[in-house]
Amino acid sequence: TLAAMEQSARNYLIYLWHNPKTFAERDTFIKTVERRMDHWDPVMNEVARKQITEMPEFYFSGVSVGMAYAHPLSGDTVCTSMIGGMRTILNGPFEVDTGDLVQWIWDIEIPMFNKDGKRFDPLNDPSSITVAKFTSGQDPKYEQDAARRKQYYERGNGVYTNSAIDGGTVTYNAKTSVAFPKALRTALDGDNRLGDKLRVFGRAMCSARPYEMFDVCISRQSL
Repeated sequence: TLAAMEQSARNYLIYLWHNPKTFAERDTFIKTVERRMDHWDPVMNEVARKQITEMPEFYFSGVSVGMAYAHPLSGDTVCTSMIGGMRTILNGPFEVDTGDLVQWIWDIEIPMFNKDGKRFDPLNDPSSITVAKFTSGQDPKYEQDAARRKQYYERGNGVYTNSAIDGGTVTYNAKTSVAFPKALRTALDGDNRLGDKLRVFGRAMCSARPYEMFDVCISRQSL
C-alpha cells in the first residue's frame, strides 16, 4: 500500500504521475529508472528498490457505501462500493466547478499543483532528490475557512496535534496517504498529463470549495 512505501518509492510515484504526457514517455521513464536505480536514489534500501520494480497500477474501483475493517488474520478488507451513478463525496484541496471532469489524486501529489489545481511544469531531472526538493514547502496555503474544514476532516481520520495544555507539539497520524477527488485541469504548460486523464472517474454536478461535500456522477466508462 501507499502508506507502507519508502520515501524513494513515493517520489517515484509522484514523478510517474507528474511528468509523462504519453505512454511512450511513461514507459521510457520506467525503464530508465529500473536500469539506473543508482541515479534515481543512490542511497535507497532494497525495500524501496523492490517497491519501485513492483509498483502496482492504482485504479479507481468505486466509492465506498459502507465501512470496512482489516481482517486480523489476513489483513484483507471487504466493502461495498458504488461504481456508477450519483454520489456525494468530500472534495479535495482544490476548488471544483459544476461540469468539471473529476479525477483522483494521492495526497502526496498535492505539492505538484498550484492553488488553482494546475500542475506545475515537468521536472527536469528524473531523481528522487529532485522530487523531494520540489515538494518541500510546496503545500498550498488555504484560506482560514478552508483550513478549518481540512482540520475537521483530518481529525476525523485521527490526524491531529495534541492540545496546547499538553504542549501542542505531538502530531498523531492515524489515517494518512489517502486519495482525494480533484477537477481535471490543464497544466501550466498547456498540456494534460497522461496520469491525470487516466484517473478521471466522473463529472461534478455542483461546485465546491476545498474540503466541502459535492455531488459527482460516477462514470463506469472511466473504470
